[in-house]
Amino acid sequence: MEFSTAMAAASLEEEQDTVPEARAAARAAAVTAVARAAAMAAAARAAEIAVTAATARAEAAAEASEAAKVVADQASIEDERACKAEIAAEHAARAAREAAGVAALDAAARAAWEEELIDVVARMRAHPRDEAAQTLACKQLRYMPAAMQTHPGAAGAVDAVVAAMGAHLRSEEVQREACGVLAVMTGGQGNVATNQTLAGNRGAVEAVVATMCANPQHLKLQRYAFGALDAMNRDHAENQDRAARAGAGDAFNKTMGEFSGLTLLQCNATIALEAWSGKRKR
Repeated sequence: MEFSTAMAAASLEEEQDTVPEARAAARAAAVTAVARAAAMAAAARAAEIAVTAATARAEAAAEASEAAKVVADQASIEDERACKAEIAAEHAARAAREAAGVAALDAAARAAWEEELIDVVARMRAHPRDEAAQTLACKQLRYMPAAMQTHPGAAGAVDAVVAAMGAHLRSEEVQREACGVLAVMTGGQGNVATNQTLAGNRGAVEAVVATMCANPQHLKLQRYAFGALDAMNRDHAENQDRAARAGAGDAFNKTMGEFSGLTLLQCNATIALEAWSGKRKR
């Protein structure tokens, strides 16, 4: 009996000794849990702040993108207006030239123009690699009176223009002025069908398609090329076939895709494409 009582007392004393240790361990675990919860809360808050900052940056980027789009759209509209004004001026100038030419050149004036035509072609042949000379010569041919566009010397002029296009394929100015010459010679007054055939036989159709393919980034040049193909191909089956074989369809599609936002260019391309395909008549 005394032994059992002693054992129970010893066991109670031992339990009393371990209670403080258990409490200390529990307190330590609680502190650790609180610290972990605080750390998790801090991490969550940091993540929330990061998400908020990222959202703010995304919104700012979206606003900047929208602003840039507005600026680009405005630039496109201004460019389109400039193109319209230039086309109107070109049409007015052409009408004035044709009116002056059809008003009949007297013998002396015609002789002077014939001499200039021959001189311009001679200079083009003499300086085939001179970009500035070729540009100026094409511009002079482009602004000659309509009566001179069916002159026998026009054949030599077309040859010289096509040669200039081949020698200066990457020159926007030469190509633009050359396309202008071809458009005026084959789309103005006078014996248009003869000039269309002349241009086709001299490789002018292929030359224009080549410049479209080689200079897709030049908006103004593409528009001049459309005008040249429109003039050379309209109501002319042979030139339409030449354009098709040269790859005009692919060239049109590429340009229309490159400048899809410019309504005026799309309209010009559609007109030229109809002429090339035989759907558009004079």
